Amino acid sequence: MDEQAAPLDLRTAEAALERGDYGQCLAFLTPLAESRPLPDPEGARVRFLMITAWMGQGREDNAIATCRMLSRCRDPKLRQQAKQLL
Repeated sequence: MDEQAAPLDLRTAEAALERGDYGQCLAFLTPLAESRPLPDPEGARVRFLMITAWMGQGREDNAIATCRMLSRCRDPKLRQQAKQLL
């Protein structure tokens, strides 16, 4: 099975978020974000988790920039979620 086609298991990142370990969460998510383009729903899911981690670190600039990028996504549901976060 192609690695791109395999569903993402984001439990590690979600657990790190729950613990408040935002650095570990981002370390796990960053390579996934690089391999998953934004039109991909999994890519958007990764970025929403990254936004949460950045907000936890006080890095609002990164979070806002990513929200703005997601607010221009073709998927109306993702667009709406991003606009709500902004």
